[in-house]
Amino acid sequence: TVITGFADEAKAQFKSGDRSGLESSLDEIAKASEKMSKIISHLRSFTRKSTEDFEWVDVKATINEAYAMCHKQLQSHGIEFQTQFDEQLPKIFCNSVQLEQVLINIFNNAKDAIAETKRGSGKISISTHIQKNNIINISITDNGIGISNSDQKKIFNPFFTTKEVGKGMGLGLSISHGILSKIHGSLVCESQLGVGTTFHIKIPKDYRNA
Repeated sequence: TVITGFADEAKAQFKSGDRSGLESSLDEIAKASEKMSKIISHLRSFTRKSTEDFEWVDVKATINEAYAMCHKQLQSHGIEFQTQFDEQLPKIFCNSVQLEQVLINIFNNAKDAIAETKRGSGKISISTHIQKNNIINISITDNGIGISNSDQKKIFNPFFTTKEVGKGMGLGLSISHGILSKIHGSLVCESQLGVGTTFHIKIPKDYRNA
């Protein structure tokens, strides 16, 4: 998604003759390619119980990185992105690429849910705070089409999707749930048809002590 977005922008800049932002677009494509390589590597070892590449991660920085990967696509759908960070939030012990992957999956689902409203615009809000027992909560809310009660019971099942054929494989939330489970985290959905959806990501500060 990121590569396609920046490639389209680069082509438009090249055709218009205004190439002032061309180098920046190419840099983002290269950066996204490197991240994609890391994501594929992590998917291959998805079921392995390994702490390789785990480190103390700044949640705010990781959210900003995930947004940077998606912001061109969100902007093209008229989606406003709002953040409310707890500045006292501690770092968490996890794999930053995997956490980014979880966030990107949810951002893309939110984008598609907003697109289904046919409004041509929407909003994604993300907030962070720390709960009892050093549990970090990341809440992501969209004002998209929402999810029915019956579908909410199935959204974490592999290959389940409410999207049209060819627009989703139904693996994003299942993979995200698996990534979080490995660090004793959880992913909870609250949704109302016609109103929107909130996903709550809950992660212990250090899953090794959870």
